[in-house]
Amino acid sequence: MSDMKGTGVSDAKGYVFKTQGVLLQAWGYYLYVLDPTIAANANFSIECLHRTLHKFFEQLRADPDAEWPSEFYFQVDGAPDNKCRAMFMYAEYLVRCGVFDVMIISFLIVGHTHNCV
Repeated sequence: MSDMKGTGVSDAKGYVFKTQGVLLQAWGYYLYVLDPTIAANANFSIECLHRTLHKFFEQLRADPDAEWPSEFYFQVDGAPDNKCRAMFMYAEYLVRCGVFDVMIISFLIVGHTHNCV
C-alpha cells in the first residue's frame, strides 16, 4: 500500500453491502448480497426465500429418491420485515398454489437470531 500513496486510493469511498443468509436444514447455506442503494425490507427477504426454494426444488427434481415435502417450517428473527403482511401473503401463496400443504412460520427468541435451533 505504500506504493499507492498519492494516488487518491485512500480517499476512495467504501460500500457496505447488505447480506442475508439462509440455512435450508440438511440442504445447504445460501448467501444473498444486496446493492447498498436498495432497501433491505420484506421484499428482499421474500426474494431470498423464493430463490432458495427454487434452488431446493431443482435439487429435489435431480434426485429421483427425494421426497417432496408437504410441510415447510420457516424460522426467522422477529424483525418487522419478517412479521409483515407481505411475508404472510407469500406463505399463503405457497400453500394455495399447492407447493406445500402447510407452512409454519416461527420467530426466534430475542438474542438467539444467529443460532441454528
